[in-house]
Amino acid sequence: MTVQKLLLSSIVIICFLQNCKQTNGKRILQEEKPSLYNFRDKFKYQTLGNFQIDTFDFESRRGYYQEADSNVFKLIFQEGDRKFIGQGYDRDYFYSWQERDTNFIEFTILTQDESSYCNLLRYYIFDRKGKFISKFDLASKCGDADWTFSGKGRQVDKNHFAFETVESNMKDGAMPEDEKQEGDSINYLITIEPNGKAIKTESFNKHFKGN
Repeated sequence: MTVQKLLLSSIVIICFLQNCKQTNGKRILQEEKPSLYNFRDKFKYQTLGNFQIDTFDFESRRGYYQEADSNVFKLIFQEGDRKFIGQGYDRDYFYSWQERDTNFIEFTILTQDESSYCNLLRYYIFDRKGKFISKFDLASKCGDADWTFSGKGRQVDKNHFAFETVESNMKDGAMPEDEKQEGDSINYLITIEPNGKAIKTESFNKHFKGN
């Protein structure tokens, strides 16, 4: 075999090996790429119709729900509106996996935010490939000094959810069970369109004032 043929054969072999390596690398990468479907079993509940904040405090939840780690955190919070901390009281838990529409991936995440002492149960919608589409709140419980905000939700039918909220301020050092409060009761109707987008409209608004 001439030197020229030997050199040509070596180049072909090297190219072949590099191509195989790249192909295998791509295949392994695709197989190892996490999918939101892989975390379905981590959710505490399946297909709920009513939504409200539990009675646990920030510390107790850690032993009751499974928590989103840094990898799945990135898959859920694609908008970058929440940063992964992994310590303290800022936590995000797998709450319920929702089987509303097979064209989408849907679930709720229970988020606790230490800075506002707020608990939120948020509904997320993704396409089947895991791309974020929409989100909306379905339950909440927040409080700071004399201010409180709470809400509970329910599924009305396949494409509609109701979210009822109450925001109030206590007057003159009154306790929450007293009538010395002033605030607003606002209800919302969330409509999920065929493309997965959630549209929230106000359906009821009432101001109340205690004695």
